[in-house]
Amino acid sequence: MLQIAVIVSLLSWVSGMDLPSGSLQGAIFFTDLPSKDLVRLDKCGSTGCGKPATVAKGLSAYGGLLPWNDALLAATRDNLVVQLDPWCQNSSCPVTPLVDTKRVPGLGDNETFSLGGFAWCHDSLYIVFGGKSAASGVLKCTDCSLGHDCTPHCSLVDGESKPGKGPGQLSGFAAGVACLGDHVLVTDNTNFRVQTIPVGCAHAPCEVGTFASGLKWPLGIAAVGGGKRVLVTLDDGIVSFLPDGSMRLDHWSIRQDSGFLFEAEGRIFIASGGDGNIVSVNPACKGPKCGEVVVWNSTGSWNSTVGGPYAATALAYMPYPLQVLIV
Repeated sequence: MLQIAVIVSLLSWVSGMDLPSGSLQGAIFFTDLPSKDLVRLDKCGSTGCGKPATVAKGLSAYGGLLPWNDALLAATRDNLVVQLDPWCQNSSCPVTPLVDTKRVPGLGDNETFSLGGFAWCHDSLYIVFGGKSAASGVLKCTDCSLGHDCTPHCSLVDGESKPGKGPGQLSGFAAGVACLGDHVLVTDNTNFRVQTIPVGCAHAPCEVGTFASGLKWPLGIAAVGGGKRVLVTLDDGIVSFLPDGSMRLDHWSIRQDSGFLFEAEGRIFIASGGDGNIVSVNPACKGPKCGEVVVWNSTGSWNSTVGGPYAATALAYMPYPLQVLIV
């Protein structure tokens, strides 16, 4: 006879404690800039978050974090996209390579570029990469599944063997990427623009367009509100657009030097830049100067890996899963 036991409190095995009232029903993950550790924050609520837990080490400083098929995808410093168990309890958790960019043909000297953001769009994985004098662009990887290497199914859809400023070229600083309808949006950092790539294109040359220009050092990008608004983080605040790139609103937030951002549980979460904190903003705010709430304050936190405080760059969120045990 089958007995099905559903365990609804993940934190009974994550931390041995119940979720406090008002807490997020999931965990926030971030890449720590000083140490390049992948860190999980549990029990985030009105009074902050629990003690940071290191899940993995050796990540790319501005590499993507992407929840995917109950796993978390992360970028490593040796240019791998790996699958991780997000609920693992120590930094020695096993990782499974999904894409080895060093084996993608046509990228030239891939030892000198680094990985940026990821996006899952129309059943394909998009990976941003870049280097000061190396190949810089966007890969599209198809036929990806848990536990299987999809490197042979990756092709270049934007960029070239070196950075550039022209159409179909990217700057050498690998940054953010987001899925919006039938296009992928890519922040082209030192070219001060956001590019748009049609998802129907299988390999370069693609009809790459410009979603927005005149943006000083764009980094993070997210389509929020069901795709009704696009937010881009800059050195001098966060700018908002309609999904067609019109109605630009500077200083939607005046939070300077922000990093990556995401939307979850009715809030927009932002890596807040120089102070290393994580803040949230009400997505109903149309700007300008939307107010923010500190979700996690890095002040007082201590990362023993580098002997200093944490500082969040890339961000992701995953809800706590229901565990179904069949006895």
